[in-house]
Amino acid sequence: MLDRKSVLAMRADTAYIVADAPVFERYYAGGFGSLRGFRFRGVSPRSGIKEQPIGGNWILLTGGEYSFPLYAKTFRGVTFLESHSTNPVCSPARSSLFTGRMPVETGVIQNNLPIHPSCPNTGQWLARAGYESYYCGKWHLPAGYPTQIQGFTILPAGKGQGDLVDGVVSR
Repeated sequence: MLDRKSVLAMRADTAYIVADAPVFERYYAGGFGSLRGFRFRGVSPRSGIKEQPIGGNWILLTGGEYSFPLYAKTFRGVTFLESHSTNPVCSPARSSLFTGRMPVETGVIQNNLPIHPSCPNTGQWLARAGYESYYCGKWHLPAGYPTQIQGFTILPAGKGQGDLVDGVVSR
């Protein structure tokens, strides 16, 4: 409940680098003022044997925070929600959106890979709560992938990636 002692704050930050940029000028998330729960520059595409963060050429951070009093002058509570996507490719971004996990955790590091069966998605969570969830739209899944995405009722749409789609953009 919003009242004079409660605060609802929301934010959205997005940026895109048009040309190639050196690693130190790319976008990273994590740390104070960016993405809570992760160390400074802790959320980024990674490369090499040591999995070094290499930054991304675009970033989208959104968040919301609701601050409220619990017991007048004794305690104060805060709840917050933050989300991000550091991967510009269709399937990895959607796997993160639907599971709340990074693409490396879902097994979807490029287009045409399915979400690992051990990663539950929002459709499954909603179905367990008694809701019907529908999916319609773009999602580059493997050609042999079943016409059913666990937890979702699929609405008919086009097939394949289309004629004007790039291959793997990032890994």
